[in-house]
Amino acid sequence: PTGRLFDREEIEQLVDFCVSRNIIICSDEIHCDLLLNNDRPHHPTASLNSRAAELTITLMAPSKTFNVPGLGCSYAVIPDDSLRRRFVKTMTGIVPHVNTLVTMGIDVGSWLHYEITTYRAVRDDNDINLSTDAVVLAVGKVKEFEELDSLLRQFGVNACVIDANPERRKALEFAKRFYGLVRLCFYSNGATGKEVHLHAPEEHTMSVDRTSWLDVALSRFKRGTIRIPLDTPTEYKEHVKALVRIYEKDKLGNPVGKYVKGSVEDHYAHARCYNELALGLATSQGGSYSISGVV
Repeated sequence: PTGRLFDREEIEQLVDFCVSRNIIICSDEIHCDLLLNNDRPHHPTASLNSRAAELTITLMAPSKTFNVPGLGCSYAVIPDDSLRRRFVKTMTGIVPHVNTLVTMGIDVGSWLHYEITTYRAVRDDNDINLSTDAVVLAVGKVKEFEELDSLLRQFGVNACVIDANPERRKALEFAKRFYGLVRLCFYSNGATGKEVHLHAPEEHTMSVDRTSWLDVALSRFKRGTIRIPLDTPTEYKEHVKALVRIYEKDKLGNPVGKYVKGSVEDHYAHARCYNELALGLATSQGGSYSISGVV
């Protein structure tokens, strides 16, 4: 920050001091490309010798060199495998990954079934759910709500939607631990189409139309816009196929679609639905929205 360019001899003295005491060096070299005197080169700390490389974490970013304030991304160069693993483990849940949008959907029952997904924008469409391809990072189930905390941190989740029932108190406690990141979802007759009604922030809740959003979530499989890991459990595949869309007539005789469950459980199907809703939350700033635009 002072604009001071250290000579190689000065850096060697510092490195010798740290090596002799086994001190880890965190070398912030973000300004290294901004040299006013071409006769005096920059000497990366980790380049001095092999021992220096073993103890050094070099921090870099393009924002200074290319004058991109607010870019909000950087990278660390860590030659030593052990030190790199420690660094990655420590940053998990503290430092988000760059250029990734990660969401999580959770269905609540005797188990907590979850799906964690990232997305790639591949089509020119105002509809975020139709313009993206989904890549499922992980699916699974846990017994305790507290186990969900580490998953949110581990994957750097940007938005999460969880089933509001039947464990509303525990779900609300979970949402409060991650204020603004988690919403409890109610399937409601008050919502129509693909609208999403977000309630007051302190309530941590939302309401949607069940059939419309199951259409959105499950149609990814038909459209081929979702990829699941090769080791995805068979249970997940069975659950997403468990729901069947049927039509019944309303009081006026109009056909109305709805999903019914067969003999197989459908928890992952709803986790998939909540995850699709979380995508909208992660990218929307409004109080309510539709997949075709703000309403």
